[in-house]
Amino acid sequence: MGYVETFMERACRTGVSLGAFMDDSLVGEIHAARLGPRQFNHVLGDLTIAVHPDVQGKGVGSALFAAFFNAAASISPAITRVELTARSGNAGALRLYERLGFIPEGRLVGRVKLPNGAIEDDIPMGRSL
Repeated sequence: MGYVETFMERACRTGVSLGAFMDDSLVGEIHAARLGPRQFNHVLGDLTIAVHPDVQGKGVGSALFAAFFNAAASISPAITRVELTARSGNAGALRLYERLGFIPEGRLVGRVKLPNGAIEDDIPMGRSL
């Protein structure tokens, strides 16, 4: 299995994986999985959200997060924390995450190398449920 398949299988098995549809077309997706080992069972991490560029800024991301938080709240044993990272150059995502209650928890300097060769920092963020 490839990286994406492995992560999606883990999210479906131990966490949350949801899609957003418009006119029978997938326009967004969000997923996260329990981190493991047991002392981290209350945490969903490696959160990834993707929204099609044609519908960005139209509430799809916010709706996906609302459904995600609802689904995470129903998992047993209980999920009490969600973690994600965002590139420092992705100002729109950082604004959204902070508006949704995520708190920046540091800075991983020079962590991300973009396809054009530029280097960006990663911003780890967390939110309690």
